[in-house]
Amino acid sequence: MTDPGSVAEAFDAVRAAFGSVDVLVHNPSAPAGGSVDDCDPAAFERPWRVRAYGGYLCAREALAAGGEPTVLFSGTAYGVEATGAMPDWSSAAFATRGLAASLDDGTAADATYVAIGANVAPPGGYVTENRVAAEEVAARFVGFADDPPETVTVRVP
Repeated sequence: MTDPGSVAEAFDAVRAAFGSVDVLVHNPSAPAGGSVDDCDPAAFERPWRVRAYGGYLCAREALAAGGEPTVLFSGTAYGVEATGAMPDWSSAAFATRGLAASLDDGTAADATYVAIGANVAPPGGYVTENRVAAEEVAARFVGFADDPPETVTVRVP
């Protein structure tokens, strides 16, 4: 996700098999969490590199063939409302949200940051007040791919 050559190679394979990229859903994860005092510099950098830098590399490749892709960045609500409990994850989310806004304004892509404001249960997993079904999130993303939202940041659920 963070190696430009590997990302380019993966997108080359996708373009060879399917043509230009119409929709990119960037949904990576990286271990993170803890206060500033509990987080060493490498751990702090990891979510930023995977989410923001990796998102940049993937979006750049999706645009490389001259298409007009829909780019959906799956992210946390911490990109809208920061938390002191996870400054590494919050700052990475804000950076990714800024990337979406920049792409939406400055490229042929329709880019959106999708702030997921709940834990996502695995397919078939139990759902609670603070835990949304993976199937519901997937259905929302399919809807966004078919009809990109007008706003740069959308909350799910």
